[in-house]
Amino acid sequence: MIDALADNQKIGPGYEEEYRQYVTDKRRLENLIHRNEASSKEVNFCTFN
Repeated sequence: MIDALADNQKIGPGYEEEYRQYVTDKRRLENLIHRNEASSKEVNFCTFN
C-alpha cells in the first residue's frame, strides 16, 4: 500500500539476481580476507620461530 501511495515501481527483474550475486561475492571476499589473515599469521609464526 505504501508503495502504491509513493508511486514506487517494481524492481527490475535483473536487480534481484544482481543483488544475490553481490551478496555471494561479498561473502566469498570476506572468506578470502579471513583466510589471507590466517595465512599471514601462520607465516609470521613460522618466520620468527
